[in-house]
Amino acid sequence: MSKSHYLSARDRMLTRIAQTRDAAKAGLPHGPARNDGKWTLTSDGDWTGGAFVGELWLAHVADPQRFPISDAHAALRRMLPRDQLRTAFKGFGFYHGAALGSILFADETGRNAALTAARSLEQMFDPKLGLIPLGQDAEEASAVSMAESSIDSLQATGLLYWAADQLGDAHMDAVQCSYAESIGNPCAVR
Repeated sequence: MSKSHYLSARDRMLTRIAQTRDAAKAGLPHGPARNDGKWTLTSDGDWTGGAFVGELWLAHVADPQRFPISDAHAALRRMLPRDQLRTAFKGFGFYHGAALGSILFADETGRNAALTAARSLEQMFDPKLGLIPLGQDAEEASAVSMAESSIDSLQATGLLYWAADQLGDAHMDAVQCSYAESIGNPCAVR
């Protein structure tokens, strides 16, 4: 890709992130409406809201004046109610929406939110099953038993891996390793 193509694509992405930020003051984007393409918002972002918060962290890297870090903080605050929900899917949201802020900017707000969510995931781990069940608050909870998981929830391992490293927590590391292997992926080795 040429530099001009890259810059053009980056500018289009930043424009869409800004449009979404401006449209999502009372929630976080979950998906576009089919009839008009406007965002369907949820108050706490559902399982997808963390991706948008992650976009705000990355947009701050690209253009800090247009995307102040306070944009990411404001969006992160909206997803904080999810940190204690019993759902494996919060791993995705809090890795991108919170841990990424810590990774890129040593942001304590992001770090604390990500660690809180990771500890909650760790507590959900079922050692008999060797996995983190989808959880009673998961979006698909009504369609599965409390002892089921899915490949979609594997993304929780990224948050657990990062948090175990941050905390030097051998138990959390063992949880992420067991969980990854139970779903058929090799354990991330340190």
